[in-house]
Amino acid sequence: MLLLIPSPPPVGGAELQQVIWLSIAATVVTGVLLVIAWAHRTHRIDWFDKLGRRLGAQYGEPGWSTIPHDVRRQP
Repeated sequence: MLLLIPSPPPVGGAELQQVIWLSIAATVVTGVLLVIAWAHRTHRIDWFDKLGRRLGAQYGEPGWSTIPHDVRRQP
């Protein structure tokens, strides 16, 4: 015996334009973060290291762990 149960209507989702623009934004943010990471690792920028040292002194933790820590503390 086959029971025919009506299926609920589709819930929809994001419009294709929203998906495209958010994908572009995520790609840009990822690119910026990769450039900052590369520049830091190749010693082309020093502000990132200075920021880590300053926050490390403020929180009493190693500099490499304080930037994510400071980001989490923001309201």
